[in-house]
Amino acid sequence: EYDLASVPVAEARLTARYTEILKSGSLPVIVDCGANIGAASIWYARKYPKARIVAVEPEDGNYDVLIENVRAYPNIVPLKAAVGSEAGFVEVQSLGLGWVGQTFRSTEGVPVLTIPDCVALVPG
Repeated sequence: EYDLASVPVAEARLTARYTEILKSGSLPVIVDCGANIGAASIWYARKYPKARIVAVEPEDGNYDVLIENVRAYPNIVPLKAAVGSEAGFVEVQSLGLGWVGQTFRSTEGVPVLTIPDCVALVPG
């Protein structure tokens, strides 16, 4: 599902950008927004082993499974947070089925990070 082989132009652009970032001496960063249990993060970690993958997941149950699933991948940085255009907080309403959750802006709760915030948290 994550493989872009069926869209060769997109795959070529992504691979070229990954290679260009590495050649420049920088660290490629992929932000997996709404990482759920980490399936996409693991796929990216395998496909782009020199990149850091920031796996952002706000829902408690999903985050617990995410932590377990990515434990063997040192290039994945799991964050219990949500992603938005402005920092702040959200309340997560869940029916206990990680894929049936919704976030609502709040004055407390799970932190909301911007993409630059996520990238800035990457070690190295």
